[in-house]
Amino acid sequence: MINAITSISFVILVHPLKRFAQVLKPAFPENAKINPVNTPTFWYGIIDLWRIMAHQDKDPFMKIEKDMVVSIHYTLTDNDGNQLDSSQGQEPLVYLQGHQNIIPGLEDQLEGKTTGDKLTATIAPADAYGEVNAELVQEVPRNQFQEPDTLQVGMQFQVGTEAGPMLLAITALTDDTVTVDGNHPLAGVTLNFDVEVVEVRAASDEEIAHGHVHGPGGHHHD
Repeated sequence: MINAITSISFVILVHPLKRFAQVLKPAFPENAKINPVNTPTFWYGIIDLWRIMAHQDKDPFMKIEKDMVVSIHYTLTDNDGNQLDSSQGQEPLVYLQGHQNIIPGLEDQLEGKTTGDKLTATIAPADAYGEVNAELVQEVPRNQFQEPDTLQVGMQFQVGTEAGPMLLAITALTDDTVTVDGNHPLAGVTLNFDVEVVEVRAASDEEIAHGHVHGPGGHHHD
């Protein structure tokens, strides 16, 4: 008869041991006369197993899927090779998979990847920030702005709409009018990502309920 503590320990160990066997198997061809204890791969596998058991929520074999917290480094360029953004030299981007924390096209490309994976992803505007909507570009009388003489191209401001707050950017100025654009700055742009998956872990119940990551790299509640 197996007591409760032994049963729990067995359940915890089954999954890591299966993966441990997968780590070791490629190093030992069938019929090879090798003493595994004397091989570096054996001890590397022991170390990996210990890490898995000690940090169940940061299993290096976890795959990216819904409700996983993912840390990535990335570099973003357009089709002309211009760098638009990068996390290099900074902390990685941390997000919650399946909760619209990042653009859908990149989220789809990352599905199924695991720690250490690298990929290049090309994301069409429809799966990123959308196509340019001409209706969101309008000319507004300059005298409708407070302090109109201080306005400059590139300034951004927020306005209330029936659909909620909207961020507008000033794209052109005349003596009498201001052209504002409500499109995202990357609307209509094909995005090219070079991505490295730094870490994958299971999200906490609270993170899933809130729809975002807590702690380092995530959202901080007061």
